[in-house]
Amino acid sequence: MARLSRAEIFDPTEIVAVHTIAKTVRCCYLLGDDHLTGKNFDHRKQWFEDKLKQLAANFGIDLLAFACLSNHFHLVLRSRPDVVATWDDTEVARRWWSLCPKRKVKHEVDGQSIWIPAEPTEWDLNLIRKDPVLLAAIRLRLSYRMPSVEERLDELEKEVRFLRLTRAHELELSAKKPGWTTRVEGSFQGDPDFEEILRLGREERKSERLNDE
Repeated sequence: MARLSRAEIFDPTEIVAVHTIAKTVRCCYLLGDDHLTGKNFDHRKQWFEDKLKQLAANFGIDLLAFACLSNHFHLVLRSRPDVVATWDDTEVARRWWSLCPKRKVKHEVDGQSIWIPAEPTEWDLNLIRKDPVLLAAIRLRLSYRMPSVEERLDELEKEVRFLRLTRAHELELSAKKPGWTTRVEGSFQGDPDFEEILRLGREERKSERLNDE
């Protein structure tokens, strides 16, 4: 039987310390000495440490200790909802942008090109600051947990439903708008030269369809 999710055990408003463990897929040795191939992947441990630094710098979660082994790693974490509660809306928006940027820029480091989050504009920040529901959800995620698979699917369904409604509305508006020939004909009402041009154009299009068939 699967264990309960931490979200069902801990109170998100309380400070909680946890010890987490995660293993690589099929216990492959992706972070150190691979006994099967004889290869060494210790350089990936630096990637792992750099990522931890980035996450710890933006989340309201203390990284108390960590250990990265060849096929798994350990983290000792402490949630800090009390710290996140002191952040204003702009601080929350900036931290979330650093974690989930909509745009990135290329940056040169030691002769290598890496992509880092672009500086957010006021419009980017307002997408979070002006949405109280989204802002509250982000505050919770920064200090407690990321959404579950079910919650992500629910959000995705809402987005798809919104896109469908938007598309249906656009189709309804386009159906109500007169076609280009109707609009043009209204501007040249009763002009014999224009009527002749339309007639020739229709005949040309009709002949092209017959040739295609």
